[in-house]
Amino acid sequence: MNPNALIRSFTRHKVAANILMLLMLLSGVWGMQRLEVQMEPDFDIPQISVAVVWPGASADDVDRGIVEALEREVRYLDGVDDVVGRSREGIGELFIEYKSGTDMTRAMTEVEQAVASVTTLPQGSERPVIQQFLVYDDIMNLVLSGPLPEPALRAWAKQIRDGLMARGVDRINVEGLRDTEIWVEIPAAELDRLDATLGDVAQRIGDISSDVPSGSLTGGVEKQIRTLGRQEQASGIAGLTLRGDAQGRLLTLGDIATVRETYEDGAVSGRRSGNPAIRLELQKAKNGDLLAITAVVDRYLEQIRPTLPPTLKLEIYDRETDALEQRIDMLVDNAVGGMILVFAVLYIFLRPRVTWWIVVDVLMSLSVTFAIMMWLGQSINMMSLFALIMMVGIICDDSIVVAEHAQTLQERGWDPTRAVETAARRMFWPIVAASVTTVAAFAPMLMMQGPNGDYVEPLPMVAIAVILASLVGCFLTLPSHIRHALEHDKGHSSRARLWFDRSFLRFRDGRFKRIVQWSVDNRYATVAAAVTAMCLAIGLQAGGRVNFAFSPQPEGQSLTLNLLFSPGTPREVVAQQLDEAEAALYRVEAKLGYERGALVSMTFGQVGATVNGRVVPQVGDYMGGMEAEVISADLRDDRLTDIMKMWEAETRLLPGIDEAVFEEDSAGFGGSNIGWRLQHDDPYVLKQASLELREVLRGFAGVSGIRDNLPAGKPELVAAVTPRGEALGFTTEIVGRQLRDALDGAIAKRFPRGDEEVTVRVRLPAADQSEQALRNLRLRSPTGEEVPLGDVVTLKERPGLARILRSKGLRTVSVFADVDIHKSNPGEIRDAIEKEHLPRIMEKYGVARNMGDGAEQEAEFWADFYAGILVALVGIYLVLAWIMGSFTRPAAVMAVIPFSVAGAVYGHWIMGADMTMFSYISIMGMAGILVNDSIQVVTSIDERHAAGEPLHLAVVDGAVERLRQVALTSLTTIFGLLPLMLETQLQAQFMIPMAITFVFGIGTATLLVLLLMPAMLMVVEDAKSGAGRVWRGLKRGGRWLARDPDAPRPARPPVRTPAE
Repeated sequence: MNPNALIRSFTRHKVAANILMLLMLLSGVWGMQRLEVQMEPDFDIPQISVAVVWPGASADDVDRGIVEALEREVRYLDGVDDVVGRSREGIGELFIEYKSGTDMTRAMTEVEQAVASVTTLPQGSERPVIQQFLVYDDIMNLVLSGPLPEPALRAWAKQIRDGLMARGVDRINVEGLRDTEIWVEIPAAELDRLDATLGDVAQRIGDISSDVPSGSLTGGVEKQIRTLGRQEQASGIAGLTLRGDAQGRLLTLGDIATVRETYEDGAVSGRRSGNPAIRLELQKAKNGDLLAITAVVDRYLEQIRPTLPPTLKLEIYDRETDALEQRIDMLVDNAVGGMILVFAVLYIFLRPRVTWWIVVDVLMSLSVTFAIMMWLGQSINMMSLFALIMMVGIICDDSIVVAEHAQTLQERGWDPTRAVETAARRMFWPIVAASVTTVAAFAPMLMMQGPNGDYVEPLPMVAIAVILASLVGCFLTLPSHIRHALEHDKGHSSRARLWFDRSFLRFRDGRFKRIVQWSVDNRYATVAAAVTAMCLAIGLQAGGRVNFAFSPQPEGQSLTLNLLFSPGTPREVVAQQLDEAEAALYRVEAKLGYERGALVSMTFGQVGATVNGRVVPQVGDYMGGMEAEVISADLRDDRLTDIMKMWEAETRLLPGIDEAVFEEDSAGFGGSNIGWRLQHDDPYVLKQASLELREVLRGFAGVSGIRDNLPAGKPELVAAVTPRGEALGFTTEIVGRQLRDALDGAIAKRFPRGDEEVTVRVRLPAADQSEQALRNLRLRSPTGEEVPLGDVVTLKERPGLARILRSKGLRTVSVFADVDIHKSNPGEIRDAIEKEHLPRIMEKYGVARNMGDGAEQEAEFWADFYAGILVALVGIYLVLAWIMGSFTRPAAVMAVIPFSVAGAVYGHWIMGADMTMFSYISIMGMAGILVNDSIQVVTSIDERHAAGEPLHLAVVDGAVERLRQVALTSLTTIFGLLPLMLETQLQAQFMIPMAITFVFGIGTATLLVLLLMPAMLMVVEDAKSGAGRVWRGLKRGGRWLARDPDAPRPARPPVRTPAE
């Protein structure tokens, strides 16, 4: 259908616009009910993990025997981006990272086939477990603690876990809940008397403690026969018969061994206020509604609390809905404040009824936006809400263009119906073109890959939704209502309105016109001034006056402490240090003037593993960690950095501790500020290189949290088979298996009991597991002969590593550090390290260098940004060239873009804010918005010039005529984002750089469109005229050179004198 006819029919129809508006409202209500509410946009992590358990193996053995073998098979599969291996004592893990867009179902099949083809996995290792990585969002953490026996604490934790899972919580990770084991401890002397090994006893237990189906009886009645022998309790296993003697006496397991039920040795255990503790991490699937599932959890916890014992505490922390609700409330408050300012601006410039219907059109367009967002698979989150606030100005822009032009035509004496139809018809293609340029600017954001692309995806998706909704409202519902408004307001302007209109016209046709005329007459000076301002903006960034921080790092609420003692340190010492650290934090709280619990809302410590700070947690009996949560930065005066430093100074460290790393966890993302990844085949060389790099980093001010991810492990006794041992038939495999059984125990069986898996482990008593006892251990040869360990094996001690990492086929170590941006610039420190220190370390140790995780993410962002901004600019240029019918004039219009970017840089400098990745993402989207006003001004200039007005006059008059429209469209966007830009809450720190970019960038563009662009258009005309003169001169010169020098010259006419 012809758009003009469609506009005319909706404008003149009595109820069509109202019916459509009602449908828009209903669609919005329908969409809002189905939009999920979550903290952040969904992240897709295309990753598959492969895990292989090898009990008792060292990290180095696991790396060489399992991870390296698996890595060779999967590294070159289709779509694989990187393969990261992680080896630690007893388990090897491989993380296969795929490129975005890979078919993960096919990838899973290929990985399963590749792993199945590996035939060299060591004997004793368990079957590989292959899983696709699924993203879950945090809900909250629950901590159960108190002076209860471990079985009672476990029972309550399981009851709460099962109750929450039954009510719809998708996943619950339980920390501090150790697995149940039944230990059969047989002294070495009894094994010698029985002439058996631990493996023999374990096999005997597995054989006689099993349920075996035995077939069926047939006949008149069919019966199933089963042989039942499985024992699930320690007493039952103790009664199992090992053998009988000639006199018929039976020897049971309990006669020679101590059989007891206990918990997994070396597992992670939790602590809170000196008592045992268990933590439950509640998570939801990425398509779940955070607010809805949190409400379900809250109702269940209200029901369970009265049933808990008085000494058992159930505490909540890291509750995601608290932050989500704060962010939603903050953004909604700023949106409401911004819209009030927007409507106030509209009321000043336009008639009240016209303003009212623009407001209604904006609300209806937002309503349709929610329906389109639901259809596009979006959700209500921090980024989508910001996009909605930002795009309110775009909705207003389209409505303002039509309404303001209709009001202008009506003021010239046109009939309201004709004025509205003409305004909508004239503005249709310019608005469509402006919408296309906006889409062209935002759409390249969809090209961004990885977590950066997932995080910013709502911006282009919401922008597209808003633009579609705005076009519907602007041309189908708004014209009819504006017609009624103009008819009703005809001749009823107040004195204040008449005074403002006259004052505005005097300013527009007087002083402002003279300013535009001067800028056009002195166009080269105008352009030179703009170029100078842009150079100064570049200088602000180059000189460090405006810093760049890749990811915003607003102050968070979490502190972490990770402890690393000397290997062999008892777990009780680690627990004692955690208790001291917790007490020290509460002493800091008291020194700052808070009552207990008023500043520190939660602490949770764990023995046997570090906590999840900025690096992957590490596991070991001699390790520990603690997480602490403090109140929001909006509710306290003390910086988290200062609290952390006071905590570190207050904590008394026990003897034997190798490392205590105190960290603050910001509310941002992107990992540590700086980091490097070193690669070498020898992990011990990597450790030395990382220690030297860490020492270099300590010399820079403002650097803290310096650590690497290659922790020292237990000292290793390396066993090598002697020639005599080889002659007796011993192999590395046989020796390793018998040593592993002696130290870790031989697993007899695993069986399900209730909701858990119980392991029966046959092992030596603690007294027989010392190093001296190990050297006296007797091994059994393949022929059955028992010989002392020292006769067939040599033992050599060397330092061990708790974990070994691989990436891209090489062993790696990453060195991380955090930089206080208030004291130092992370980029300057990174440059200094890479220019002055890193080359020396690389040469000294022969290590290769790779980008750290943060630097790699930053490099990916810049690659995506440059590609995206190039696509956006090309798309905008092509749209402008199509509209203007020229390949040169779009350059003058697009000149406002780099100068507006300079305005954004000045804005960050004035506001004292760092430019972040979000600032540059905003620049990409802002590029399309900036040219919208330019299109309207150029359209006015073209209409005047086509009507016969000289170009230099049409340029001035066109800019003057569009003053009110340009001012309105810019001010509505600026005032819509102004409350957010001035927000001081922590939750707004992510959005403030984006708001600064739009406010100052569009504010600068307003002046540029009205003053610089007319001058640039005339400069282009000057260039075209100059090029034409040069071309004509060249043509004349060409004809002169091509002439025949012998040809007769034409006679000159005689010169007549005045007398003649």
